[in-house]
Amino acid sequence: MTKKHPEAQLDSAVHFDDQAIGNSAEGKVVTADHFDDQADLSGQQLSQLVEISGVDLSGSAQALAALAVDELARAQMSVLRAGAYFIALKQMLPHGEFRPYVEKIGVDGRTVRRAMQVARFIASLPADQAKRISTLPKMKILPLINAEPEVIEDLLDSGALDGQQPLSVRALRKQLADSESERARLEARLDLTAQRTKDLERIEQRTRIPAIYREVREEALFASTEVTALLEHLDDVVQRSLIDEQRHPERMRWSPASARTVDGCLAGITARVEEIRNRLRAIYPPSDDPDVVVDAQFEPAELARFEQLRQSLFPRLEAERKAREDERANTAFGRRGRRRGSKG
Repeated sequence: MTKKHPEAQLDSAVHFDDQAIGNSAEGKVVTADHFDDQADLSGQQLSQLVEISGVDLSGSAQALAALAVDELARAQMSVLRAGAYFIALKQMLPHGEFRPYVEKIGVDGRTVRRAMQVARFIASLPADQAKRISTLPKMKILPLINAEPEVIEDLLDSGALDGQQPLSVRALRKQLADSESERARLEARLDLTAQRTKDLERIEQRTRIPAIYREVREEALFASTEVTALLEHLDDVVQRSLIDEQRHPERMRWSPASARTVDGCLAGITARVEEIRNRLRAIYPPSDDPDVVVDAQFEPAELARFEQLRQSLFPRLEAERKAREDERANTAFGRRGRRRGSKG
């Protein structure tokens, strides 16, 4: 990801001493149609303007245009110089005294911030770009402050800023917004690609698990699945025989005893499980380390191998359950006839 120009990013909060710079509207853009709508000044008004500004309006059209362009350029340079003066003043004063000082001399705070903003931005640019951009109107410099260096370079190379047909302020802002959206989209794709690459590298590294550790991981998964399957079957039997069944003539005698048997067996399983877990935790305490947490998860290759083992597990468990059921039926008190499960 490319970096923006240092100390030149806009921020909604404005603090003189923290040098966060606030966004502000630059006013309406004057279009060609608006120029023609401007009313002419009377002779008296022109005389007053000449007296106050000290300008000479007696030249030719070409001379007046040249003088106007020169004054605009000097105006932009004045903003830049003012920003440099204010930056030097702020660095000279003790922390916290710059804003009161500016308020004391009666300068508008927003004007000061904009001038400093322009000066910091120009100072952060390469020398050749700084010279060209410093001559632009302030309304065009401000939108450039948060632009990527590559975008600024492209705008200068294409002449969109200071060429024969430069972009208007509105068009410049739109092009910068479009460039920012495209940059954000590309960065999101790059971040996603980088994350996927990292995940694939991690999987590749972890699929080369030594045989001794692959054995214990696979056996733990296999045992967990087998025990879970047996417990689910036991749960079905308990539900059917001890909870749902309420009419058996010997229910009052054998239901409580059977329930205690189930409870005792489950307690034995729980105790054995806790014994193994306590031995492990004494040597390998639980960890929040992300790498440990991720490495504890099963890899696709491990799960694929386990799935093959699982396919043979359930038929075997079902066959064993059926054999126990047939044995109980065949050894039931008063049983007569052909034995269940026999083929002949």
